[in-house]
Amino acid sequence: MKRQRIAIIDDDKLFVASMRDVLIDEGYEILTHNSGDAAYKMIRKKQPNLVLLDMRLEHPEGGWMVLDLLRLDPQTANIPVIVCSADARFLRAKAEQLREEGCCVLEKPFTIDTLLSIIDDALDPATKGCIENTRA
Repeated sequence: MKRQRIAIIDDDKLFVASMRDVLIDEGYEILTHNSGDAAYKMIRKKQPNLVLLDMRLEHPEGGWMVLDLLRLDPQTANIPVIVCSADARFLRAKAEQLREEGCCVLEKPFTIDTLLSIIDDALDPATKGCIENTRA
């Protein structure tokens, strides 16, 4: 069986490094990027099975830009996206819109078990969805 590939897009290098280590230990192949401008191009080229996307990248709209590009491109439109942010107010305000975009929502900080559960749900072809979660 081919290893699942996850792209982590976040401008917090410490967060990216820790998520990378955890997910590699779980058997995933990891791609990373810390800039929204180049992240879309990498995702389009590498075609990960899942994207873990911070909505606040180098500028407040950075994550939205990446998400919009992914959803508008037929080659990336169906890639599951887990949106994560420490901005709980923002996530709650945009939760319905993010669900309409087919995104899972994960509020930072979160537990590793919660992250892995959401990843499993997002990658499961039978469910094609997420558990409802904002915090664990």
